[in-house]
Formats: sequence, structure tokens, C-alpha cells
Amino acid sequence: MERSRHLLCFLSFGVVKNGSKAGAWAYTGVINGVTVSVQIVPLGGSFYEFKASASGVNLTGEATPITVSIMVGNNTETIQVNPAK
Repeated sequence: MERSRHLLCFLSFGVVKNGSKAGAWAYTGVINGVTVSVQIVPLGGSFYEFKASASGVNLTGEATPITVSIMVGNNTETIQVNPAK
């Protein structure tokens, strides 16, 4: 039997800070007991790199790969990831 669990978090511009690269944005903090780190870095033109990590989440028993989605404005992307062990 597969379990399905969702974590939804919103990061407003008030908590996202300018990153080390011009036009980059970063957030590190704790959301519902989960330590979250997010970076958004411009690659040029209208392309951006999005990096995210989380710790403090127990994924025991979760089916892999795990589906991760990001939405920025009206743009959404979904990928499959395997958690680090």
C-alpha cells in the first residue's frame, strides 16, 4: 500500500533574501519543524536554477522516487527525486 503525504509551504518575498549572485534569492529557516533551504539563481535570459534541501523529515516507508513540485507565479515544474540516505 502506497502512502501519499504532502508538504505545502509558501515563501513570501518578505522572508526571501537577496543571494550572493546578482538577481539571486535565498531562504533558510524552519517550517513546521523541517529545516528548509532554498536558492533561486538566474542563469541568463528567463532561465533560473532552483535548489532546495530539507532535513528533519522522516521518509521511512515513503515510496520513491518522491514527486517535488515548485510554483513561482504562474509557472510550475514537477520532478521526481530520490532522497539522500
